[in-house]
Amino acid sequence: MKTKKVIKVVLLIFVAVSAGWLIVQQGQGTSNEADSGLSPLNGATAAAPESGQADEAKPNPPVLPNRVIVYYFHTTYRCPTCHKIENYTKEAVEAGFAQALRDGHLVFQVLNVEEAPNAHFIQDYQLHTKSVVVVEIKDNKQARWKDLAQVWELVGNKEDFFRYIQSEVNLYLQGK
Repeated sequence: MKTKKVIKVVLLIFVAVSAGWLIVQQGQGTSNEADSGLSPLNGATAAAPESGQADEAKPNPPVLPNRVIVYYFHTTYRCPTCHKIENYTKEAVEAGFAQALRDGHLVFQVLNVEEAPNAHFIQDYQLHTKSVVVVEIKDNKQARWKDLAQVWELVGNKEDFFRYIQSEVNLYLQGK
């Protein structure tokens, strides 16, 4: 009988420590495989509600026939690292290209690929995870695109992340 009590206590301690560890990891925004956003975009992840962020009302710039679009593609479930990639990308684009955003030469869009109208982007850009993709539009037709996959490697260093995003976007804005 004593053995059963000891096993029960050990299991309870294990569960308590595991739950505590999970809470600490989620709070720190670490990126392990389950929390890194490296899950497939095909909806295989467990859905969790997204925090609603109201965007400030901004005037829409004109839709120009020649423009560059920076997309952040995500699924319904997003970990802290996924949110960080979105926020860093938005900050980098706004800080580096404010005028291009205002005049419509550059567009930043955040899209959930699990929503029916956006599902085609998974095939269009061969997406496997949450992604930043830069697209050049010429005469209202897609001319070229690039998945900025290094965002996952650089998310731990904001300066390097910004430099990477701004460099790639600048190449597209210059038509290079």
